[in-house]
Amino acid sequence: MKSIIKDLKGHSGATVSLYDNNTVVKNGFKKSRESAYILEALPFNTPKIYDVTDSSIVMEYINGDDIASFLEHNGNEGIDLLIKF
Repeated sequence: MKSIIKDLKGHSGATVSLYDNNTVVKNGFKKSRESAYILEALPFNTPKIYDVTDSSIVMEYINGDDIASFLEHNGNEGIDLLIKF
């Protein structure tokens, strides 16, 4: 059985729950299907998506900086790394 490690508030106003089985559940997210489609279409590694409904998305949790923090700390060198990736 999975247990919640931490509850967060997403930038979109959705509730985000991190579970001990390395999954994230984002509830109250009106663009969940659209976001899942975009993530799956990207040409680089993104979190695996396990389930999508009209208002929620369940996906793999990957520990690390979000893209904004990564670019803030790495500047143009970070952009170059992403392009090469």
